[in-house]
Amino acid sequence: KYASPFGYAIEVSKSYTGAVPPEYLRKQTLSTGERYVTPELKELELAISTAQTRQQRLEQQLFDALVERIAGKAEELLSAAAAVAELDALSALAQCAAERGYVRPTFVEESFVTIEDGRHPVMEAVLHARFVPNDLDIRVDEQRFVLLTGPNMGGKSTFLRQAGLLAIMAQIGSFVPAKKMKLGLIDRIFTRIGAGDDLASGQSTFYMEMAEAANILRRSTRRSLLLIDEVGRGTGTLDGLAIAQAICEFLLGLDDQSPLVLFATHFHELCALSEHWNLVANYHITAVETTTRGAPVFSHRVQPGSSSRSFGIEVARMAGLPEAVIDRAQEIADELSGHADIEARVPLRKRLPKRVLPERQLPLLASPS
Repeated sequence: KYASPFGYAIEVSKSYTGAVPPEYLRKQTLSTGERYVTPELKELELAISTAQTRQQRLEQQLFDALVERIAGKAEELLSAAAAVAELDALSALAQCAAERGYVRPTFVEESFVTIEDGRHPVMEAVLHARFVPNDLDIRVDEQRFVLLTGPNMGGKSTFLRQAGLLAIMAQIGSFVPAKKMKLGLIDRIFTRIGAGDDLASGQSTFYMEMAEAANILRRSTRRSLLLIDEVGRGTGTLDGLAIAQAICEFLLGLDDQSPLVLFATHFHELCALSEHWNLVANYHITAVETTTRGAPVFSHRVQPGSSSRSFGIEVARMAGLPEAVIDRAQEIADELSGHADIEARVPLRKRLPKRVLPERQLPLLASPS
């Protein structure tokens, strides 16, 4: 029997202690009997206590021998792993292309990207038949700068990501989710999509946005594809619009070295660039407002021309913003329409109805008594 901390022992009840052999050595006295050890038992205990150490040593020896043996075959194993990985990737791409109706893209010498009925590979898998395909025609010598406007939630960012994904898929040798695709080789794809800061380095969202834009302007070439989504939104409207327009003018001013650009924005003033540069093509995503207070219906269809509004207030209503806030926002929007000086044109309303906020939040925002 094993009893910590004494180890293994032979336990004998009091009624039998008189029959214990003389070679037994008493180790512990109990209320019910005695515990003894023998030389043989001590040897066994020592063997057991060292067994784990010997086991670990043996395992390490076997492992080291196995590693040495594998290291001698490392080159062959890595080559086999690479072949299996490539086969797995090609098989997956082929299966996906067959099941989802992908087509083989055509490559040309010129720098352009044309896509007929292109589809976002991930969104299509999620939405199935409900995904709306779109065309894209962007070429260096004709319309190399596509300016995309449209409502919030309309699908501008998805359209930009879709163009980038299809270009990558084509250049890795995959079929693409489209009815037809033709493109020249693209050396780099630059993106300025989304928003985020870097708290560790103290860089704000707007700083990160500008840093990414600066990298794009420095490193893009005539063979690059630029996907820029709402640049300038991280600061005030006036500064944001000025920076966005300056970036557009810089890229257009590169002349024959200008890259292919997809530029999504809510600054509708930028659409006037097409009046000064023939290489700018205005496109928009349509939306239809069903009723006076109803939610807009998004077509997700990209069409020629510019959009006149962003449906921001309608989307805010869809998100559940209190109706009093929506009504006031509409009043302010009506007042601001056609005016640039907000403070001069719009009288401030210092107080909104109490029902704007849930009752549990009112004490947090109430003025001190």
